[in-house]
Amino acid sequence: MITVIVFFAFSILYLGEKIRWNHALGLTLIALGAISVFYKAS
Repeated sequence: MITVIVFFAFSILYLGEKIRWNHALGLTLIALGAISVFYKAS
């Protein structure tokens, strides 16, 4: 997850890419997947 965020920031800041809705949706789905894998249910 950290690698995805760093690459996301790099592509925006250094490469000049613009954030589109599909990028935000993809990042959100990856974050939800990581949360669901590592969430410890009680």
